[in-house]
Amino acid sequence: MNRILKSGQLIQLILAHARELMREPGVLFWGIIFPILMALGLGVAFTKKADTIINIAIIQEIKNEINASRNSQLVKNLLDKNAETIPAHNDQPKQYKILVENEKLGNTIFYFFETSWDDGMALLKRGNISILINEIGDHIYYHFDPN
Repeated sequence: MNRILKSGQLIQLILAHARELMREPGVLFWGIIFPILMALGLGVAFTKKADTIINIAIIQEIKNEINASRNSQLVKNLLDKNAETIPAHNDQPKQYKILVENEKLGNTIFYFFETSWDDGMALLKRGNISILINEIGDHIYYHFDPN
């Protein structure tokens, strides 16, 4: 290491690079300034987070007197109070929408709709919904993809 400093080779190398920058100032722009500008531009362009959409199916209970007295309808009451109702159209059932806003992570939108057990399992296995919710008595059961 002392030999390099004594002979001045390191100083000559630094001077050669400095002279190259003086002869071609475009190297300074393309090598230093342009990458910094690109990083800033792309950082600004891609800072907006996309909305996350989560579809949730609620299993319809059989409407009879036994279930009506047993079922407390916790999920239905929660959705009626806190969710925006989207009316049914065409072949789509009535849906509920809950929006959770977050500046850092982006918005999360939950869509709830009622379906039968068989249709819900088919939707779950196809990946169209994220979770099935079944309410029996005072208990809420969550069903995920069994695979």
